[in-house]
Amino acid sequence: MENITETIGAHRVLFFAGQGELLGADVNTFLGEAWGQEADWVAIPVSRLRHQK
Repeated sequence: MENITETIGAHRVLFFAGQGELLGADVNTFLGEAWGQEADWVAIPVSRLRHQK
């Protein structure tokens, strides 16, 4: 599945795919993609979050 950008109301929302690089301390991949898509909001699935103990 690919990342999808949708316009909801007046806002562009970037929905990240459920599989891919995990979001940890380094968010540059996610921010770069959001800026590249000119997204106002991002939706990152829980499956992409890095679980830290």
